[in-house]
Amino acid sequence: MQISITAGVANCAEPPSDAISSESHPSEIFESRIMPIFKSTQPSSCIQCHLASVDLKDYILPSHQETFIALERAGLIDRKHPSQSKILNLIRMGEKDPNLSAKRLHQKTRQAELEAFEDWIITTCEHDPPVLDSDASVNDEAKSKVATLVGPEHPNEVVRYTRKQRLIESFTREVWSQRMRCFPCHTPFEINASDPKHVKAKQRHEDLVKQYGARINLFEKDPSGTLDRWVAASRKKNQNHLPLINLDTPKESLILLKPLSKVPAKREDGTLSPVSSILPVSHAGGLKMFEHDQSYKAIRRWIEDYADVVQGKYVSVDQLPTEKWIPTQKIIRMSNVPDTNEVGTPVQIFVHPKSQKQGLPIAFTQGIITPRGFVNGPLYEIVREELNNAEADSYSPDDNPATQPEGNMESILTAGEYRIRVYVDRHGKLDIDPATYLTEEDFLGETSVTTQWKLGFPNATIFSASNLRR
Repeated sequence: MQISITAGVANCAEPPSDAISSESHPSEIFESRIMPIFKSTQPSSCIQCHLASVDLKDYILPSHQETFIALERAGLIDRKHPSQSKILNLIRMGEKDPNLSAKRLHQKTRQAELEAFEDWIITTCEHDPPVLDSDASVNDEAKSKVATLVGPEHPNEVVRYTRKQRLIESFTREVWSQRMRCFPCHTPFEINASDPKHVKAKQRHEDLVKQYGARINLFEKDPSGTLDRWVAASRKKNQNHLPLINLDTPKESLILLKPLSKVPAKREDGTLSPVSSILPVSHAGGLKMFEHDQSYKAIRRWIEDYADVVQGKYVSVDQLPTEKWIPTQKIIRMSNVPDTNEVGTPVQIFVHPKSQKQGLPIAFTQGIITPRGFVNGPLYEIVREELNNAEADSYSPDDNPATQPEGNMESILTAGEYRIRVYVDRHGKLDIDPATYLTEEDFLGETSVTTQWKLGFPNATIFSASNLRR
């Protein structure tokens, strides 16, 4: 099932035409306005910010009294200031979403949910003292037990990980950062019409739009808009096109297969066959990426992670990935690879601080052995996340991911001395699982380099395979 990060929601929480007045009994409001949300088969407006793990249904119990008591004991209802109750602020969070299309899409459902809960909470606080009075006679242990009955069933760390903004941030790092591989055909916003160097690029793009239409414009102005476009396109079933993002078989996502594919074969008359968007895929732009590039590894890993998120496969903290890959323009290059290693064999290069004798690497790349005995690759910094934040409060309305995008992280690859460890895939492990890391049985050797880590291929940090020691 394809799930959009801006998926529509049925009007499951629509107030009836003869909306219940504030004079109605709270239990009647609960039955008429809250229970339809609870019983609906459609997701609530929570899906605007959370792709999985959270639904407004998680905060509703079968009865008016049970629900009110559980929400109050969980700190989500403020009896003194009912209109400022935290559960209402959580529902309002979607109003802060910078994605205007998602905000508009969910506005009707969100407003209906907000009005229903606000009417019910205020009316209960004003007209149902038995519910409120019953709270005083319950001991703390019982209160705590009831409070756990509402809210997401998954840990806070999983809830945070499956937020839409977290997916956009990882998409920006691992996929959007690779967009210039697709210049100029699919990146109209990167073409500068006033730049003489872009004259041919502009013409090339215009020709492609005439031939294929606006669908050639895969990249929007920003990562969020681009991801929305890809998700929307992927939801449309088309027997002539693989989905851009294939949730069922991530490795068969068109956004991954196209840059891996060659131009279509020539016909007998010398003209090219039509471009194919089903297996076997062909690409009018030809090869832009190889299966053993680190770029391929990063993009495929992101698609697999996205599929796991929207399909609800993450349910515990130990299932969550705990590292980020931050792409850089810092290039590492190994020369003089012995000819005993076959051309085209994948190689993984890990960077460790010189002072660190043991432990995890801080940067990584993957490439193949070239006919001239080189291995080249842009480095990806590896940043491991701490998931067990005891102070984290997933209920805080001030912790809206839509208003707190990840800032630019300071590079951990600074000038200095580093250990370089090299592994060669002699046994085809990466053919079976391109996302895997090679192990000690694949170890070729290590060496040290002192480098400034300057940017770009002309300034690559180069070391010789002849200096590797086991």
